[in-house]
Amino acid sequence: MIKLDERFQKQYDIYKQVLKEWGKTHNLSALLDDKSIDGNIYDSIEPFRILQNKITPFNSFVDIGSGCGYPGIFVALHYPNARAVLVEPRAKRAAFLSYVCIKMGIKNVEVKEQKIQDLKNTNFDLILSRAFIQIPEFLHLSKKLFSDNCNVLLYKGSSFKDEIKNANENKYFFEYDYKQSQVNNNRYFVLINKKPHKDNK
Repeated sequence: MIKLDERFQKQYDIYKQVLKEWGKTHNLSALLDDKSIDGNIYDSIEPFRILQNKITPFNSFVDIGSGCGYPGIFVALHYPNARAVLVEPRAKRAAFLSYVCIKMGIKNVEVKEQKIQDLKNTNFDLILSRAFIQIPEFLHLSKKLFSDNCNVLLYKGSSFKDEIKNANENKYFFEYDYKQSQVNNNRYFVLINKKPHKDNK
């Protein structure tokens, strides 16, 4: 089992209990065993450990397609002074996110039951996306959320370089760093360092 930060163990235990209860009743996830949940929690926070010197300090972030709260809930837990917005269009999952944040005592989170394309033009310092959609489509749908100096952190699989190539072919250009997960060889954390720009020529 992955060792998690002991300071937050109570909140982790509450999360796992609520997820298992809701998961069985509302079919939120097929991965309800402790090992899978611990793995998803660690996956949520790992890039903030291995990329911590590259991620610009942030006062706000948005998690696009938050699902069961990976990674947004756990980023909010570790950064309690940052304004967090979790975007999830599916009603049952949005209700779960609101409920579990209350039970965990997380006060810096706002849950929006919306699709990304329906969000108002609000800028964030950090934009998160975990296994949501491919990079070109993500950049197109989320471009109204970028502040000038924002970071974009994407949780991707091994084909991420092909997605970046496709983004470039669609005239999106950006600087990025990436790190491979230290516990999952198929996980790559891709950090776009500055606001992506599109060349319309």
